[in-house]
Parts: sequence; C-alpha cells; structure tokens
Amino acid sequence: MRSHPRRAHLQRARRRAVPHAARRVRPRTASGTHYHTKNELARALVWRVVRAGIRVQFILFDNWYAAHHNLRCFAHSHLAWVTRLKSTTRVRFQGHTLTVKQLAATVATANYHYYAQLGARARSFAVELFGRPIKLTVVKHDSHPERARTKYLATSELSLSTAEHVRGYRRRWPGEVFFRDAKQLLGLGRAQARQPQAVLRHIVLVCVAYVGLQLLKPLRPQPHLSVSQSKKALLPLRLLLTAKGAADLVRLTTTGQFEPVEVETLWEPIRTRLGGLELPKHLGVP
Repeated sequence: MRSHPRRAHLQRARRRAVPHAARRVRPRTASGTHYHTKNELARALVWRVVRAGIRVQFILFDNWYAAHHNLRCFAHSHLAWVTRLKSTTRVRFQGHTLTVKQLAATVATANYHYYAQLGARARSFAVELFGRPIKLTVVKHDSHPERARTKYLATSELSLSTAEHVRGYRRRWPGEVFFRDAKQLLGLGRAQARQPQAVLRHIVLVCVAYVGLQLLKPLRPQPHLSVSQSKKALLPLRLLLTAKGAADLVRLTTTGQFEPVEVETLWEPIRTRLGGLELPKHLGVP
C-alpha cells in the first residue's frame, strides 16, 4: 500500500489555512456593524473614559483582559492597572523566562509572609511582562471569597506594597458579585430589544431591582443574606386590590393561603438604612 506524505501534508496545510483566512474577514452583527471582541470593547470603553477626563487611580480587571494589546493600550494612556494572571503566563525574571507558577515554586510557601489583615500568605517579585517592568504578587492559602487559594496578581504600579496590591485587586470583587447576581437572578442578559435606548432602560431597571433587593434585606446582627435569598423572600408577596382602590400586602404561603404582612415590617430595613427617608404607612393605588 503506497503512502502519499506530500498529499497529506498539503491537505493538513489547507485545513490549517481555513481558520486563518476566516479571521481576516471581520464578521458583522445583525445591525450591520462590525463584530468586536470583549478586549476591543474594553479598550474602546477605557479610551472613552480618558477622553471624558475622568481621573482613575487604577484599572481593575481579571486575567481575561490581561492581554498584550490591552496592557499596551493602557500604558500609552498612562493608566495604572491591577490584574490577575493565569498560572501559565510567562514572565522574565532575573534573565530567565518562566511561568508565574514556576516562579512561585522557587520560594517555599513557609517563606511567604503571612498577612493577618488579608488572611493569606503573599510574596512579591520584580519581573517583566511583554517587555515592561511590573510587580508580581503571588498569594497563597487565600481565604477571600473569590475562588482559587493561589492567585497570581500583577500591577504596573511598582510603588505599591504587597498588602496594597492584594487589597487593590480585591476591590473589584463587589463588581463581580453584582454582575453575577444581575445576570443569574435579574435577567441582565435577557433583553430582546436591539434599540440602544431600550437596552439602556433594561439595564437601568435591573440596577434599580438590585438596589431594591439590597435595601429590603431583613435586618440582622450580621446581614449577610445574598441577593438570591432576598429575592426568594420577596417572591411570595402579593398585593390584593379592592374595588375602592385599597391595597393590602399579603404573603402567599406554601398551602396556597394568604397571610397579611405589615407594611411597617417591609419598610423597616429601608428606613433604618436610609435615615430620614419618609415612606408611606399604607399602600394605595392612585
């Protein structure tokens, strides 16, 4: 049986060339505009912030946006950034090229300094990323709610201390929690409209609903209820309307019956958190 290595080589070359050719043709969306990747959109948004004259201390982002083009764009705009790197990211350290995971393994975990205020061990290294000097901070045995006990953080601001670097990165976590809850519980990504104004209204209503769920959380010594728990607590609430326009607030029980709910009980968390706010004592329909 004869083999055809040259023919097989040409076939493989043609198969490899198809994806490269497809990348050169920028696809278009349903509205006719060119499709933009997340990284391209991120650079455009940062450019708008710079053009608007908004002063920022740092740009915080996760490892998805730690790409060469993004970091180069931020450097040209003279913007400092703090991010997280993948364990396979290659950096230059003392004349050697190695991954951040390999670099972290060169120092025993026992030699990482323990920061009680961070609840983790951390150690910083001066390295180069894409030819630019940065500060790499390796965090181990991290007790922060964000997943992964070991994290590789990077920043362009070399003057930051190790603790400031870790705290700076953690400042983005509330934003991540908001987008997670807004997408999973409040339908942020379920807008069917294509008009920009309609999409903007949808986003505004989601933000209003999120704030409402936060304000209506029951008051407790340690109010750590999630948005999901708050939403489940409010879903059984109903308004019973009478012919005269009166409205009674009730809760639908698991047995299918309605039990009355005092309006004061509902408003108490809002009144306590927003002191001086006048709230109605009764519900009514205009």
